[in-house]
Amino acid sequence: APWIKRAAQFKASLVQNADVERRTMALNEEITSLARELKLRDQAIQEYGAKTDMLEKRTETMRRQAEHVADLQCLLDAANSKVLTYEEAIESLQAETDALERECRSLKQASAAAKSAALAGDFSAIIGPGGRGNESLLPTDLLGLRGKIAALQVSVSYLRTENAHLRAKYLFKEESRALAAQPLVRALAPGSAGCSELAEVVREAKTAAREACRLAAMPKLVKLTNASAQQPQQQQQNRRHAWVPMRSRPQYDLYCQQTLAQTLKRRVEGVQERLRLFSGFPMLLPPTHTT
Repeated sequence: APWIKRAAQFKASLVQNADVERRTMALNEEITSLARELKLRDQAIQEYGAKTDMLEKRTETMRRQAEHVADLQCLLDAANSKVLTYEEAIESLQAETDALERECRSLKQASAAAKSAALAGDFSAIIGPGGRGNESLLPTDLLGLRGKIAALQVSVSYLRTENAHLRAKYLFKEESRALAAQPLVRALAPGSAGCSELAEVVREAKTAAREACRLAAMPKLVKLTNASAQQPQQQQQNRRHAWVPMRSRPQYDLYCQQTLAQTLKRRVEGVQERLRLFSGFPMLLPPTHTT
């Protein structure tokens, strides 16, 4: 019967489906295992990548440390060369120190000898011929006296200038009082030509008296030596033919003093001639001072 054949076919298909299911389950298990292996491999790859990055960072750090070590080596070589240079400099300084100590001892001995010679009254070992000191044999204390003497000379010059200024002011005040105390013998009408002329002559006379007092108070000393005389003899020989300004020579100072005295003398004579026109006017002008 046909239904029997159909039933046999159904039974055969059912058997085949069971085999397919078994194969399908086996394949599914294989796929699952493969997926698990892939995940494990991906995890291993990530671990290897992290290890690689860490190794690269370590390599970079080692490279920088190697460069730093090379720089330190260069600095060490430079320091070693400087050490050698400093050792040589220290040796030279030590030699100079020894030489200076020997010179100091010799100067102390020379100073002691100079003091003993000064106490004994023998200056021939200190002062050379012509009154000039031998600077190479002078002790330090005698060399320091030159600076003190120069400072005293400057102080004396300043005091002379101040004294001359004060003397001029004092003499001018005294002469002004003397002129103011002397009355005129002949009275003139105020506002007249003679009165104005007399006032002008009196003003000129006071000015001349002031100049005469200033000239009398001026110092009459002429400095014959200058700073170049204190220089060593070798420098003076080298600069023997150097040009010297006229204003820095002693002759110019003497010429200025004489010219000022002559000018003031002529001015006083002119004032006296004008005063003689007024009869009875007292001659109170101070005498001229010539150098």
